[in-house]
Amino acid sequence: QRLWRRPPALRRFVGDLRTFAPELAFVLNSVSFSVTSAMLALWSGARWVVGGDSRPFGSQVSARAYSLQLPGSPILDRHAVAHSLAPLQAVGITTTDLSTVVVPSPADRAQAAALVRELLPERPFWALHPGAGKRQNLWPAERCAEGAGRAAAAGHPVLVLHGPADSEALARLRAALPAPAGPPAAPVVIAPALTVGAGAAVLALVERLLCNDTGVMHIAGALGLRTVALFGPTDSALWKPPSSRVLALRAPSRQDDPRGPEFGYLETLSVDVVWQVWSAP
Repeated sequence: QRLWRRPPALRRFVGDLRTFAPELAFVLNSVSFSVTSAMLALWSGARWVVGGDSRPFGSQVSARAYSLQLPGSPILDRHAVAHSLAPLQAVGITTTDLSTVVVPSPADRAQAAALVRELLPERPFWALHPGAGKRQNLWPAERCAEGAGRAAAAGHPVLVLHGPADSEALARLRAALPAPAGPPAAPVVIAPALTVGAGAAVLALVERLLCNDTGVMHIAGALGLRTVALFGPTDSALWKPPSSRVLALRAPSRQDDPRGPEFGYLETLSVDVVWQVWSAP
């Protein structure tokens, strides 16, 4: 969204997008219609833009802009990847492979390697991402801090990753990190802010990750990273990345929470349970 407010940067972005010179662009929707995705496809300069019908989502964008509309539905009745691919299946484009792929650029890989050499030299390390785009998907930051402390005490350096939406969770985690009684067996290090590409490249170097149900989880799944993903109100059977390397750990119950019916799940997930799964051989 910040890009829309900076016309020079937006013009550069559209110019870069057009260098791909696509003949055909597909726009896939999940449980909502993304006007941003539609605009990117149209700005790409593709001769043909094909995507799901936006009308079930309450929008007329596809009727006015797409060369061909495919069936679309906001009802998630199967895994999210299969649901997103269903419009293509309607026109005979099928696959049995639901895996996702992320390939960091050489520049991002170089940046990640330099960062890891500086912050965590000479040892394999674990990673923790304490944030989430949705507040109801946040495991309490104090428990994240305790989990990171247990990993460090067991000799596993931990790199804490974060994004622009994670400032509150990160501040609470910083405040809650346990002070070691003596020299720590391994450090807990807060990473600097990274782009999505550089963050993915760092994740490609991680031994194992603990995160909430959020975008970083999907990047980790696409990289094939051993990941424990914490789920609260969201159904992990529908949203967990389709990778056997990602283990979904769902809150066992819900406690009363004044913030609303989607809150109060992750508060019932204990550090002992999470640590048992995250540290398993």
